[in-house]
Amino acid sequence: MKAATRSIVSAVGTISIDEQGQIRSFDAVSERIFGYSQQQVLGQNVALLMPQPYCREHDGYLARYLREGGPRVIGQGREVLGRHRDGHDFPMWLAVNEVRLGSERVFVGCIVELTEQKSIESDLARSLETTRAILDTAINPIITIDAHGRIGSFNPAAERLFGYTSSEVLGQNVKIIMPQPYHSAHDGYLSRYLREGNPHIIGKGREVMGRKKDGATFPMHLSVGEMDVAGEPMFVGIIVDITERKAAELELARSLETTRAILATAISPIITIDAVGQVCSFNPAAEKLFGYASSEVLGQNVKIIMPEPYRSEHDDYLSRYLREASPHIIGKGREVVGRKKDGSTFPMHLSVGQMDVAGEPMFVGIIVDITERKAAEAELLQHRDRLAEMVAGATAELKQAKEDAEAGARAKSAFLANMSHEIRTPMNAIIGFAEVVLQDAALSDGTRGHVGTILRASRSLLGIINDVLDISKLESNKFELEEVPFHLPRLLTDLQQIVEQQVAEKGLQFHCYLADEVPKRVVGDPTRLRQVLLNLIGNAIKFTERGEVVLRVVCDEQPGFLHFAIRDTGIGMTDQQLAKVFEAFTQADISTTRHFGGTGLGTAISKQLVEQMHGSIWAQSVWKQGSTFHFTASLPLAAPEQRCINESETLVEDYRSPRSFNVLLAEDIDTNASLVTLRLTQQGHHVDWARNGREAVQAVLRGGYDLVLMDVMMPEMDGLEATRRIRAHEAQAGSRSRLPIIALTASVMREDHKRCLEAGMTRVENKPIDFNAMLRAMEQSVPNSAGQYRTPPQEQLLTPTAAGHDLAAVDQVADVHKALSIWQDRQIYREALQLFAADQPQDMAQLHAALTAAPPDLHAAYRLLHSLKGSAGNLYLSRVARLAVALDAQVKTMLQAGGGVSGFDHVLLAELDLAMKQALAAIASLNTPAAVAPPPLPDSLDIAHISQLLLDLERQLSLLNPDTVEPVLNSLGCHLPAEQLAPLWHSLQAFDFDGVRTQMRRLCNELGLSI
Repeated sequence: MKAATRSIVSAVGTISIDEQGQIRSFDAVSERIFGYSQQQVLGQNVALLMPQPYCREHDGYLARYLREGGPRVIGQGREVLGRHRDGHDFPMWLAVNEVRLGSERVFVGCIVELTEQKSIESDLARSLETTRAILDTAINPIITIDAHGRIGSFNPAAERLFGYTSSEVLGQNVKIIMPQPYHSAHDGYLSRYLREGNPHIIGKGREVMGRKKDGATFPMHLSVGEMDVAGEPMFVGIIVDITERKAAELELARSLETTRAILATAISPIITIDAVGQVCSFNPAAEKLFGYASSEVLGQNVKIIMPEPYRSEHDDYLSRYLREASPHIIGKGREVVGRKKDGSTFPMHLSVGQMDVAGEPMFVGIIVDITERKAAEAELLQHRDRLAEMVAGATAELKQAKEDAEAGARAKSAFLANMSHEIRTPMNAIIGFAEVVLQDAALSDGTRGHVGTILRASRSLLGIINDVLDISKLESNKFELEEVPFHLPRLLTDLQQIVEQQVAEKGLQFHCYLADEVPKRVVGDPTRLRQVLLNLIGNAIKFTERGEVVLRVVCDEQPGFLHFAIRDTGIGMTDQQLAKVFEAFTQADISTTRHFGGTGLGTAISKQLVEQMHGSIWAQSVWKQGSTFHFTASLPLAAPEQRCINESETLVEDYRSPRSFNVLLAEDIDTNASLVTLRLTQQGHHVDWARNGREAVQAVLRGGYDLVLMDVMMPEMDGLEATRRIRAHEAQAGSRSRLPIIALTASVMREDHKRCLEAGMTRVENKPIDFNAMLRAMEQSVPNSAGQYRTPPQEQLLTPTAAGHDLAAVDQVADVHKALSIWQDRQIYREALQLFAADQPQDMAQLHAALTAAPPDLHAAYRLLHSLKGSAGNLYLSRVARLAVALDAQVKTMLQAGGGVSGFDHVLLAELDLAMKQALAAIASLNTPAAVAPPPLPDSLDIAHISQLLLDLERQLSLLNPDTVEPVLNSLGCHLPAEQLAPLWHSLQAFDFDGVRTQMRRLCNELGLSI
């Protein structure tokens, strides 16, 4: 490479000055250099042509020279700056000599302008700097050598590749980085090239070997170029390390060899074609299938192996695919027909894939000969008709078997229903008389406790009997658990009282331990939990003759789960017995059953119930030393606002509201509204009543209320929708505060409470209403700026009990003591009972109609039951409320399951009917003053029919079965007023059959009948 040069044409300007520095001469070249004319500068100080600092220093410098000598420029030359007329500075070379003209000293300056030269030097410097940067940053190693092979440059990339630093190789022969035979041949090759000019590599590139500092060799591609520098040849070598490329080529060669081997040995025929349909490969399996040698088809159109119509369509199809990319088979597979060399055709499955080779599309076809499969399919089709005939015959047999099985299931259901009825009847009597005995004020505390235990045990036993008789529900996965809040310690206390008599009779000790970290208030099914515990504890007591039975309850490792363990010191079990302990109708052996009794159902039912509680159950036992039964159950913590059904109801001092509020009550049940209005009015609050959600929204929009008490389930518009509309109105109006809305609901389900809060309600209070809790909730929900504070606080005024309003008639159907603690006025409570009695017969008729309709109207039934459980709960009609709650849960479960009455407990509905009639009869008796004469008989009274019914009643009473007495009383109710039949209903509700008989005779005397 020759250095670039620029032609420089310059001229020397001459200027002379005298001893004072004034210009004496100024030639034409100087005029061009400085831009002044001679006339403009003659006589001027030469400093005119100088920039600072030369301009300022010049006169002093000249005077010093004339005085002292010792020149810095005079007689020499140096590079300085000149000042052009237009004010720009430029570089120049200045040489000054002194000349004497007689006695006068004159100084002559010769000037050469250096501007263009400086530009050339700057360009050259930048070029050199750029070249150095390129060499330093180049990815490829670059090496220069001279005509003797000596290294002139060695860039950083070369240092990294060869392992040498540039200082180690500069001036060394380039052979240092060459292995044999390149090392020995290089000098001769270079001299021969310089002598003859016949290169093998100069101006070209080739693959050679390089040698690193550590002696390792590697393949590289070397490109060599020649350049001329100052008349001397120089050579530039650019190197590419091709180690990875060579490895990839080797791998590719192996891959190609593998691919050839695969194609050659593949069982399936494989054919490749190009974009015009020419065959590019035809493996041995294809040769074998089609009968062609590969040499016969390579380069031929693939149509050679296709029959019509594929042969005629193929080229158009291929070109259309390449043009539109709309395939029928590319990237897929399909069944087609192939053609062999001998002209025969056969069915085959063809899968085609596309690949790109050197930028050109190619297609790979993989073929499967399906001749045998098609023959097998044809044979299968021949067998299909014969199989269809056999299936038809088997279907008829299966249909008959199905009908037989359904008949058996119906028989089983009928048996269970009858057994349930027969067992429940005496259990109802036991429960009823236990309740009657507890009403006797003369009972001692000990006896009252024993009877209470009998009552609780009977109720628990009745629930267990129901589940045992309905074990088919468990087996068919139709059994649903309740999810209600309950008080766990109270449940365990009741459980302990139930088993203490059994424990005492056997002389055992029973201990119950509840870990401190176990929550007291949990959510689950207390009845089923009690059933499991009674089963396991009962077994422990049964199989233990001495020692103790211990129940421990701790928190499980799984959050929200509790771990129960029942340990005994009884007979224990062997490993074989332990393996079968949870099987139905299984005990240790025949002697165990004979000695201890039982069916073996307890542990099996417990296992299924525990699994429905999302837990697990297992046992540990040592023969003749004892057993421990463990189970876990999901019993999450109850929310603080949830009211537990069995929590202690110890009466506390009534809460007194410190403020009076304007309250809007939204409630569709008259008795509930009366109760709430009464209690709030007693507290000094003003109450307006809305009968449904629509009225509530309208009232809120009129304004003037401090809070709303909102029932959730109401006609026309429910409380949830009403709340949403109120909140939407507040948002639209831009209100900065929200009116407190407290939900009143008979549902204790957590998801129902969550829906209330999501609708925008402030809090949730349960029904029956805990007025102390509700009053506190009102006070906490209303802002401090609202309402009127009472100053001074007033004492609560209780309406004295009105004389003559005896409520003893309803003692058997209502908890009057507790009701009066809530209502606090006998007369108002009496009127609420009468209002309830006036509405309920129609509601019960609607409930029956809803459940017996086709299809059943579950939504209507749910609304009626929801209303009933709320109003009966507020009136403390305990049995009606409890049965309404149970039926409400069943109907809700069926609604969630999508409707239908499958699994509906009609016995429970019948019990509700009976309880309602007993309650209505008791309430009706409140209206019968003692001294009032019996009502006159209607003119149309059917005396003969009534006499027959009374005779039937006498016969049924002898059976001591309330379920057979009830229909007769219902029939009498069609002919006689309810007031006349109320005493009979009252006695029947108390299971006092002699009392019913006495009241029946009184009725006969009133009617003038003799039976």
